[in-house]
Amino acid sequence: MENIFDVKCLFNRGQLENGNLIRFLGISKGSAFETEYQLLLAKDLNYITNEEYKLLLAKIQSIIHMLIALIKSLRNLKLATRNPKPLLTKNLKLATRNPKPDDRRES
Repeated sequence: MENIFDVKCLFNRGQLENGNLIRFLGISKGSAFETEYQLLLAKDLNYITNEEYKLLLAKIQSIIHMLIALIKSLRNLKLATRNPKPLLTKNLKLATRNPKPDDRRES
């Protein structure tokens, strides 16, 4: 789960894009599946009780489902914004950047 901490560090430095976030979340999902296996192994080797296993398994499966849903949501967002339509035409942008002297407000 340290991958999620790495994501936070990248986000705080402004180096996180949607594609990188999806990649990091995918790595985190893989780590969560590994943790799920480690829980099973710990139960089989009697390091944890069956009750502890069930409790921890429910928590890790909840985390996995949240990661899957977030990845799916971000992928849909990425597809929707891949070719966004321009909100303004080129002429309108130029007019907005260089207003005529009559359009300026006087202070």
